[in-house]
Amino acid sequence: MKKFVLYSLIFFFSNCLMAQYEVISYLAKDGLPHDFCYKVFEDDKGYIWIATDDGLVKFNGRSFKRLSINEGLNSNYTIDIAKYNNSLAIGTWGGGIQLIENDSVVNFTPNKILNTTKINSVFVYKNQIYGSNSFSKGFYNFSKKTAGDYKNIIYHKSAGCKIKREGRGIFFMDNFYNPEANLKGLWKYDIEKNTLKEVTSKLKNKSISDVKYHNGKYYVNVQNKVLELTNKNLKTHIELENDKATIVFFEPGKDVNLIVFEEKKGKQRVVFFDRKTKKYKDLELEKKGFNTKVSSVLKDSNDNFWLTTNGNGVFLIRKIKEIFHLLKNKNIIDLAQKVNVKYFLTPKELIIQETNKRSISHLLNTGIINNRLSLLKDTLIIYNVTREYNSNFFKLGNNYISTRSDFKEKIKVVDKELARLKINFKSIKAASTKLDLFFKNSYTNDINKIIEKENIIWFLTNNGLYVYSKVDREFIFYYNKKNGLLSDKITDIQIYEDKIWVGTANGLSLIENGEIVNINSINKLPQTSINNLYLDKHNVLWIAHQKGYSVYTNNMFYNFSNKTGLTSSFVNKINEFEKDKICIAGNKGIIVLNNKLPFIPNKPPKLFVNNKKKGIFNLDIITYDKGNVITEYKLNSLLWQPVKTNKLDLTGIDYGTYKIEFRSRLQSSDWVYSKIFEFSKPTPWYKTIYFYLSIGLLILLLMLWQVINIQKQNNLLRKTIFEKSEIQKEFQNVRENIARDFHDELGNKLAGIIVMSDLILKDKTNIDKSNLSNKIKLINNSASSLYFGIKDFIWGINSKSDRLDELIFYISDFGEELFFDTGIKFRLNKKLDQKNILLPNYWSRHILLIFKEAMTNTLKYSKAEEVSLDFVLNNEELTIKLSDDGIGFNQRTIVRGNGINNMRFRAEKIHCNLDIFSNRGTIVVLKGKTKK
Repeated sequence: MKKFVLYSLIFFFSNCLMAQYEVISYLAKDGLPHDFCYKVFEDDKGYIWIATDDGLVKFNGRSFKRLSINEGLNSNYTIDIAKYNNSLAIGTWGGGIQLIENDSVVNFTPNKILNTTKINSVFVYKNQIYGSNSFSKGFYNFSKKTAGDYKNIIYHKSAGCKIKREGRGIFFMDNFYNPEANLKGLWKYDIEKNTLKEVTSKLKNKSISDVKYHNGKYYVNVQNKVLELTNKNLKTHIELENDKATIVFFEPGKDVNLIVFEEKKGKQRVVFFDRKTKKYKDLELEKKGFNTKVSSVLKDSNDNFWLTTNGNGVFLIRKIKEIFHLLKNKNIIDLAQKVNVKYFLTPKELIIQETNKRSISHLLNTGIINNRLSLLKDTLIIYNVTREYNSNFFKLGNNYISTRSDFKEKIKVVDKELARLKINFKSIKAASTKLDLFFKNSYTNDINKIIEKENIIWFLTNNGLYVYSKVDREFIFYYNKKNGLLSDKITDIQIYEDKIWVGTANGLSLIENGEIVNINSINKLPQTSINNLYLDKHNVLWIAHQKGYSVYTNNMFYNFSNKTGLTSSFVNKINEFEKDKICIAGNKGIIVLNNKLPFIPNKPPKLFVNNKKKGIFNLDIITYDKGNVITEYKLNSLLWQPVKTNKLDLTGIDYGTYKIEFRSRLQSSDWVYSKIFEFSKPTPWYKTIYFYLSIGLLILLLMLWQVINIQKQNNLLRKTIFEKSEIQKEFQNVRENIARDFHDELGNKLAGIIVMSDLILKDKTNIDKSNLSNKIKLINNSASSLYFGIKDFIWGINSKSDRLDELIFYISDFGEELFFDTGIKFRLNKKLDQKNILLPNYWSRHILLIFKEAMTNTLKYSKAEEVSLDFVLNNEELTIKLSDDGIGFNQRTIVRGNGINNMRFRAEKIHCNLDIFSNRGTIVVLKGKTKK
């Protein structure tokens, strides 16, 4: 055991080994469709495509997406892959060549033209697709349009030789996996000239298994050698010691070359060749289940290597940061370093390695030492977790190792002179009452660590951080949870200039110029229980915690744990041993990282965002590193929010216009950002401001309409009330008119008849026949007048009398009868622009009486020979004119009677104008609007 530890330490600390790689195996149980794989290919975006016996696979590092006959392939046996413009050309066994565009299978016409469906080799040259199989003696151009253009190019009498497009040429060589092929040497084919020429005679009769183009040079695999070919000159680049081995694949990388070779017994091995050290490293793939043959190799854009196999799936060989793993499976609690001495503390032993005495290893088996190491000047102090006050420490070589005095007999000492006792713990204190009081009231386990720098001693305790000045001989500062720290339990500190990094049981704090800033952040520091801090020479802070370790730089936490490939589930201590080497001690040993350059985060993942539908974003993330992928989005100027799935549906978001940005990172990488997408969710027309304004305006219009309508109704009501009042007045006038008419037409006549009858009855004795005749004549006239008056009255209250044509007929009939046999000629004239005119109420009655009075006066007084009655209707204005050619009358000297006054009164009642003119004849004119 001692020798193993010693030799491991010496080997590590005296050598700088090649970069370390991690091997990851992908099988059908991991999501791969089939364990029998033929080709691995990386596209321009970084996706890995794998041709298998059960379809074509697209891999993003987290999930496999399979394309098969269900998605349009003609065959699930996919053999080869080549890039063709923006698509992939896929060679299938039994399905010919097919194209893949945007993860979809595209119909390829040549498969129907050519009777060549079994393809195991596809390459693209000058934008033309070529394919061949192991049976043919040539290959076909699959980019032609007609069957006649598919020329079978004969290159050798033997079928099944290997054809490969590499660099700027198409090469033909022997096929290592096809025993029937028998082509010696390396041949280059000229498509334009349709010629096949040997590249160099120096390879004549040599069996070539592969050719590779890298950095302007061709590398040719010839049995156990890789030859560098430049202008037909050959130089050995790699030569295996086993001259019976055959190199099948050679894949150059950044620092190392991957070599797949087959030994005599047919067993293949995969090794790395370090170009700097010229050393080989066996990748021991058999420990990962490799027991078959490699079918293809690839170095991707991240300097990872991929291998496909015939039955063992796919292997990813990923570069990792560690350069060595020391003391595997040992729980390293703490480590410390002094000049030429290194200490490693486990729960049961202290391993000591002195560089100047390479054969010495000290093991201290106490059974209780399980906490911390600390160097205080020339003293190494080991703190245990028992709550005891008294403590002693003993001297080991020139180093003082502190432990309880009752355990001193249990310490195993190799050299007797190393066992000299020292005084108790108080010997390290300064002469200060305050310091005495501090230790008197504190248990030894309350002190987690003591750090001395210049004239300051820092005591890291479970009750806070105490800062003691040796110059002032007193405590000058005290920090705990009450004045800003995240916890009272202080586990470690790191000091740089005026900055003090403080690790606590609840996170990380920074004390700068007396101000405390707490740096914990959700999703950034995965574990707040900090075990140790280390500030390296680049001023990068390393943090050991219960879930691994983190690196804090540029205001970012880079986190490493089991999920990122860390062997230990928790890390106890981080320190820098030797030059440019960071040691990380955990429960599964120590890993060592190269720290020559400042810390470089892992490469971030590749982020692709698809936004075919507004508000729906499909995310695809490519990374082949271990660890959780964190993906977030920011909407407008809001805070970043996590994306929990590969699909973000924002169709339920509020209406408006948005800008959205995505970002993604590994726990151990920087962020990678997407472009900013703009999208909008239009507000439905019924929820827009214009709709609300329209509704408001409509409501206002409705209210206005309602007000106007109410006003109209009020006006109508007032009008109705007024009209009702007018009707009542009109009815009253009608009653008065009827009363007046009855009084004038009937009452007077009846009274006359009564009087005349009484006179006749009283004159019994002396009746004068002539007088009697006159009285009877008067009675006849009165009765006749009474008859016509009643007739006019009855006509006036008939609804037919409101018609203008009825009025004209009735008046003209009266005129004709009145002037009949009087010597006066009566003539009627009418000129009407409308028919079926209804006159307003009571017009007919008043007009009839007006013009009866006028015609009667004409008959009595005018001495006229001709009378004319004219009716004119123009634009709803009615004009009635009665004119005669009589003697006229003087309106100033005429004694006004009731006749003319009644005429004017009746005209006013129907709101008409009545004018009477008399000079040479008389003219009576009545004018009025038939519609008000």
